[in-house]
Amino acid sequence: MTKVHTEWQVDRKDIEGIPICIIYKYLGASLTPKLSCIPQLNNIKKKAAHLLVKFSPYLKNISAEGCTGIFLTFIMPLFNTILVLLNQEPGEAHRARIEKTKNILFKQCLGLKKRTSSKLVEDMLRVNLKEKAHSENEVSLVK
Repeated sequence: MTKVHTEWQVDRKDIEGIPICIIYKYLGASLTPKLSCIPQLNNIKKKAAHLLVKFSPYLKNISAEGCTGIFLTFIMPLFNTILVLLNQEPGEAHRARIEKTKNILFKQCLGLKKRTSSKLVEDMLRVNLKEKAHSENEVSLVK
């Protein structure tokens, strides 16, 4: 089975007078013509950084379970918008970047060192975005 590559190539800024959007925001998700996850990942980083700054006085005084709860309640839902794009993402490097971003944000939330093992973070968090994206895709196909 041969894989067909369709590339989106536009020579100009508009087609027959209709402007081409480079990034389109729809229901909180940043969509590009190639459905790249990078703009959405940048939005997640920005929103998560804002939330971590707002929660920083509380994060210093609560337990690891409390920090994990805050992360799962306020920061993990930001990744829901990228789950749809995760199934469409052809490159494994971008998928790894999304997982790495999730781990980094979790480490920041708990106040862990950067060199803390990603395996430990995965064990503490117990959220696999790839599996979650696949299950969300299956549910949407059924609906």
